[in-house]
Amino acid sequence: MEAKLVRQDSSKQVVSIDVDLNGIIQHEDRDHYKKDKLCTVCATQFGRIGIVHAKKHFCKFCYRGVCAKCSSQQIHHPEYKEPKRICNKCFQKVLAIHSSTSAQEEVKRVLGDMSSAEEQLRNLIIEKENEKANREEWERKVAAKLEEREKLTQSEAELEELKKQLEDLNLQNLELNKRIVELEGEKKNLREKEIEHENENYTEEEYERLIKTKLDEIETETVEGNRLKKMIEEYRSLLKQCNFEDLDKEYDEVKEKIEKESEEIKKLEELISKQNTKREN
Repeated sequence: MEAKLVRQDSSKQVVSIDVDLNGIIQHEDRDHYKKDKLCTVCATQFGRIGIVHAKKHFCKFCYRGVCAKCSSQQIHHPEYKEPKRICNKCFQKVLAIHSSTSAQEEVKRVLGDMSSAEEQLRNLIIEKENEKANREEWERKVAAKLEEREKLTQSEAELEELKKQLEDLNLQNLELNKRIVELEGEKKNLREKEIEHENENYTEEEYERLIKTKLDEIETETVEGNRLKKMIEEYRSLLKQCNFEDLDKEYDEVKEKIEKESEEIKKLEELISKQNTKREN
């Protein structure tokens, strides 16, 4: 059985405590108090003249005779459904049961709190491990993106260098064509001078030396011109495979890809920064 311990303090407020009354309530010989001549708590004799508290009362739980002084408490009786007198002995038993029950409940509560704390700790460890794994994965992605962007940047630089080389070769080609025209003119002049040789005062030896010098110059420049022509032909062949339009298109594609990779890297870095801030908090 369970009942509520009812106590009345100086402010007339009633305090109730749930207790189990099994083993306290006497179910047999409930008339035993009639035989008692002494208070079962303090052993005061009942019926002594002039002593008020010697009046016999009986505890409604153990059904033994008690004086008023030793039965000043009341407990809600589960059978009577209202507060009834209880002797100090039974009251101490109730308090002991209540203390034991409260202690057991407190132990259960503490154990429950410990179990809950352990579960929270396990969940926190799992969460931190997941965060660490995610962060490491993001860092790998960032490193991969940075490496890819570096390769794209190198490709961009190579394309720029190739365009510059082609532009330089075109300029050299223009200069070479100009020089070829000049050499053709000099050859023509030499032929004209050879025709006019009889009318000039050059000696045969001087004229031959002059002709030889000019021919050597023409041959030297012709060899250099042929070398440049060969280089130009090689670069023109390369240009056919990768003309400026293709280079410009590829350059734009590389540039666009670099911008996209940079944007993705920026997002990943921001996400890592947020996770680090969250972990620190």
